[in-house]
Amino acid sequence: LQQLKKLPFVTGAVRRISGTNGIRLVVEQANKAIPALLEWCRQEFVNVDSIEEYLPPFDDVFVELVNDETNSN
Repeated sequence: LQQLKKLPFVTGAVRRISGTNGIRLVVEQANKAIPALLEWCRQEFVNVDSIEEYLPPFDDVFVELVNDETNSN
């Protein structure tokens, strides 16, 4: 996970998805980051079963924004 956080296209959190061996990471543009991530995985001998863009529901985004604003005050 630490190596993934250092990748130039990763702009936010890198988290394990509970109950799976999956990982979710935040990038600016998934259409550019996915090919770069797949290339990195190939070079690091990391097997990828699947990869997809995740767009969280608006309610989840709203709650996260409110939490960020509350924590910054």
